[in-house]
Amino acid sequence: MVKISGVVITYNEEKHIEALIKNLDFVDEILFIDSFSTDNITKILENYPSVNFIQHRFKNFASQRNFAISKACGEWILFLDADERISTELRNEILTIINKPSKPVAYKIPRKFYINNKPINFSGLQTDYIFRLFKKGEAFYDENKYVHEQLNFSGDFGLLNAYIKHYTYKNFSDYKNKTIFYANLKAKELVDSKKQFSYFKLILKPLYKFFYNYIFRLGFLDGKQGFIICYLNAYGVYIRYKKLKDLTS
Repeated sequence: MVKISGVVITYNEEKHIEALIKNLDFVDEILFIDSFSTDNITKILENYPSVNFIQHRFKNFASQRNFAISKACGEWILFLDADERISTELRNEILTIINKPSKPVAYKIPRKFYINNKPINFSGLQTDYIFRLFKKGEAFYDENKYVHEQLNFSGDFGLLNAYIKHYTYKNFSDYKNKTIFYANLKAKELVDSKKQFSYFKLILKPLYKFFYNYIFRLGFLDGKQGFIICYLNAYGVYIRYKKLKDLTS
């Protein structure tokens, strides 16, 4: 029987831990790679001695994921974020696929976004597919991509039908703070790749991001939540280039 490692990168995610463990009860190993959380995660995990918990200093998402891969024991890696859950349909699909004799080395999985348990159907998120299942030893993350990580592998990949449920951002402030965090990481990535600041990108790219997602990607059909998502995603682009200006001036 093929073995799966369910892997999660954590930082102050105590509110998600027990639900995550329950959701991943079909894998052979649960591995949390934690960036030295200051909440009660270690205390909670005392009740789950079978969970593998390793603390490792966070540099960026790609390097943290590669470290996690090196510590996983399963033949297949299944990555989840702390605010994501595997649907019953996806669980069954994963177990069926990995036990087939001939299969790709990696799979993209669709994600369905929820805010306050309300599904987001548009706003640029309706075609979100992400690599989250792959064979250990066959795939690694590009460490030049600090955020929105890129999985590198040789060979074919497959697409799964069932989706990951992504219970993103509980409120406006939470969404904004995470947007700023990701934007700052992306700015550092741009600096390290020798990208230059321009006012053209600072002004026009956020505007394009908003109108593309709100109008052409039908964000307006998601109501108030759609406007917030499109606005904050555009704001993140603005912060990215503002930070790039600060780092290169």
